[in-house]
Amino acid sequence: MIKNQTTGAVVLTTLKRSDCSIVTLYGWLQQANFHNKLRIIMGIIIWLLIGAVAGWLAGNIMKGGGFGVVGNIVVGIVGSVIGGFVFGLLGFGSTSMLGSLITAVVGAVILLYIVSIVKK
Repeated sequence: MIKNQTTGAVVLTTLKRSDCSIVTLYGWLQQANFHNKLRIIMGIIIWLLIGAVAGWLAGNIMKGGGFGVVGNIVVGIVGSVIGGFVFGLLGFGSTSMLGSLITAVVGAVILLYIVSIVKK
């Protein structure tokens, strides 16, 4: 986040790896104006919802059922990281919520497939 010296507005900037932490997010929320706080919170809520839906869909595809709300969110979020990595290697990227959901579902299916192989 950068505070504009002339207007005093707080502007979101691109994240670096060292910036990704709960403390940094809390600091951003302390410095941000109402609209930026709302944008950050809505982004987190959408991220969790996409994770939950992706985990539920992947659970239905791979084993025939979901894993509960928390389990679906965890599977979906880890799956979105895996899917983003795999699609990045293939040269694809998502620019919409539907693309993010597809990426997360594909990654979650890959994750559940790997877990099923390791369990055997």
